[in-house]
Amino acid sequence: MHDNIKLDQSKIIKVFRVLYKNSSSYYSDSPDERRLKSRRAACFASLALLSDLENGFTFVEYAKFSLAQNTMNPIFELLEEPYLGLMFLELLFKHEARQSIENDLSDLLIFIEKNEENLSKEIIKSANKLIKEYQERN
Repeated sequence: MHDNIKLDQSKIIKVFRVLYKNSSSYYSDSPDERRLKSRRAACFASLALLSDLENGFTFVEYAKFSLAQNTMNPIFELLEEPYLGLMFLELLFKHEARQSIENDLSDLLIFIEKNEENLSKEIIKSANKLIKEYQERN
């Protein structure tokens, strides 16, 4: 997936160790758990983007779990926008793997509808535009 990217693996590992270490404790500037979850999820999402498809799926699941604690019955109060982003990242990986994404598109629409009050209008507009683009591709 990312064959054209030439990165020093040791530098990447150092950066992600620091990111992960920093995401495992509270910050004096942001003592709430949501920021901790967001930072940890961002770390895993970044790893997903740097990985091949198979490992990318795993890191997306880790990111979703970091935000929601349970991917089957997610608890993500006030983290709906980052969770929606992870749903789109997973969709991208499935699209690149040539897997069916029809159910994922339906899940995205349902998610947006259920969480509309906690999503900004701009996010909803962008999400719906992306969903429409994926529907047209299939």
